[in-house]
Parts: sequence; C-alpha cells; structure tokens
Amino acid sequence: MTKTVNAAIVGTVVKDGKIVMTNQSLFGPWKADGRAAISLADMMAMSSGLEFNEEYGDVTDVTRMLYLEPDMAGFAGSK
Repeated sequence: MTKTVNAAIVGTVVKDGKIVMTNQSLFGPWKADGRAAISLADMMAMSSGLEFNEEYGDVTDVTRMLYLEPDMAGFAGSK
C-alpha cells in the first residue's frame, strides 16, 4: 500500500507542476556519485539500478535491513 500512496502523492505534486519526473540529484548524499543520475521516474518505476536483494529468506538485504541493521534507511541508502 505504501507504493500506491507514494505514487498518488507524487502524481499530485507532478500534476501541480512542483516537480517533474525527470528530476535527478534527488538526495544530497547522492550528488557526489553515480546515483545522482537516478531520476524520480526511475525511483517510481523501481528501476533505479540500485543493488538491493528483496527476496525473503535466509539473510538477504531486506532481512538484514529489517532485523539486523540499527539504521534501515542508512543501510538501504548505502546500497
């Protein structure tokens, strides 16, 4: 449901002309590396190219992020 809510919010902001889907350099810490080329459209389509294994089983990126890392956002952002 989170993806749906985010898409609705982003769609509203795009419709209002406050952002465009081709915006890049979305996050300050990403401006100094290759992630600066990731656009809002890439993020919304979940095709950013960021390496993240979302399989649920054994110790994958998602299980590590949810249960082993003290800073989930920091862990996901480091991928």
